[in-house]
Amino acid sequence: MKLPVFSIGPYGVWSHSALWFVKTLIPTDLTQAERRDLARLEGVIQTAQRSALEEAKALRQIRIRRLYRQTHRTFEAYCIERWKFSRGQAYRLCEWAEIVESFVTNGGKSYPVRESHARPLIRLTQQQRRQAWKAVQERHPGGFEARHFEVVANEVLMEPMGDGAGVSPPAAPKIIRFPAPRKKVEEPQGQHVPMRSPLGWYGGKGSLSARIVALLPDPKSKRRP
Repeated sequence: MKLPVFSIGPYGVWSHSALWFVKTLIPTDLTQAERRDLARLEGVIQTAQRSALEEAKALRQIRIRRLYRQTHRTFEAYCIERWKFSRGQAYRLCEWAEIVESFVTNGGKSYPVRESHARPLIRLTQQQRRQAWKAVQERHPGGFEARHFEVVANEVLMEPMGDGAGVSPPAAPKIIRFPAPRKKVEEPQGQHVPMRSPLGWYGGKGSLSARIVALLPDPKSKRRP
């Protein structure tokens, strides 16, 4: 039996057949156009010290187009080794860029200029994001902070679906009613209480057992030979 040949790399143990399968179905080599785009986007990240938003947009494009695949297996490994970004930080930047792009696409003239402002809006839908952004601008015209977005996002999530406005009241607690315990029937002393049955098998003069006994001959009437 021929055993598969394994190779040890920075991302674990892989068999040669598995590596060939992955490289065949998922090409890792970049085209010439992709290499130019990757160099341009990485240049934006390197020089975007003053604009974190441009850095986030470039990082999002690298993730969507998988321009990291020639040197790294995953986007997380690329961010850690190339830019010293943690996994959470890299994904937060990409989500911030996605939120800004959604605002611009829908005709918005303003959008969150800080990642901390966009972070509470990630869990909202497109319509809820616009609603929360408008509410923050109306409540804090002089300037807003991340905590203002957090408060408004929680209020938007609590609003009922549809055209209703305002915060929905809390649901009433559900009351669980248990059946009352059955009372124990005490048998009177010295008396036999026959068992109740819909067919009348036992007990009572009209029961089946009483009829069978009545048909049997009386043993006292028999005489000995």
